[in-house]
Amino acid sequence: MNIQSRSFLRHLSLVLFLTVVASFSVVAASEEEQLPAVVVPLAPIDTLYHASLNQNIKVFEPRAERVRDHAEKAVVFATPSFRLASCYLFRWDNSWVFQSVLPEDDKAGYKVRMVIADKERFLNEDKGGAIYILPSKSFGFSKDKGLGIYEWTSQEKVIPFAQLNFTSALEAMEKLGVQLHFVDAEQFKHVLSLYGKERDEFLKSLKRPAARAGDHQPTSYTPRPE
Repeated sequence: MNIQSRSFLRHLSLVLFLTVVASFSVVAASEEEQLPAVVVPLAPIDTLYHASLNQNIKVFEPRAERVRDHAEKAVVFATPSFRLASCYLFRWDNSWVFQSVLPEDDKAGYKVRMVIADKERFLNEDKGGAIYILPSKSFGFSKDKGLGIYEWTSQEKVIPFAQLNFTSALEAMEKLGVQLHFVDAEQFKHVLSLYGKERDEFLKSLKRPAARAGDHQPTSYTPRPE
């Protein structure tokens, strides 16, 4: 078996694994209890993920819509974290969503937190989308930019070799272990004013709201031959 064939089989195995993970249904014992998460390791070194509301992307073109500083050119964003990628299955910005990626002493080695200030807006925005699996060849990251090792960029066109379609961002994030907190406007301002353990303790003190999207599952996956 040649290198290209082995690479394709490895990527196909990854897609099948992620499909099983994303289809796994978990139910909370109560509205306040965080759903048990499925632990998904970071992607292999030659693989990254990119989420989009658009399920029909054939080629990713570099764009300058979300550059992180004035010196950065148009780029394609991606992440080695399937968990983090699920947070981009809906459209949001920093005015009503606070995101953080923090070290954690668990099997995954990190936690992803989303604090959302407008639950109704979130549910209206949540139409599902797709997580694309990309080759990492043209990508790189800077530990001092954005989310560091969890945020990679490429200045070249990127062709995905597979995708997983989802009907709900909420369900995807819950199943993949994203810590979700729905708060009101005043609580959101308070969260932004806190740091470290103080923020953790405040969020733990809040009851987990009943914002469930039902038992949504990925609708399909699409491997693309290399």
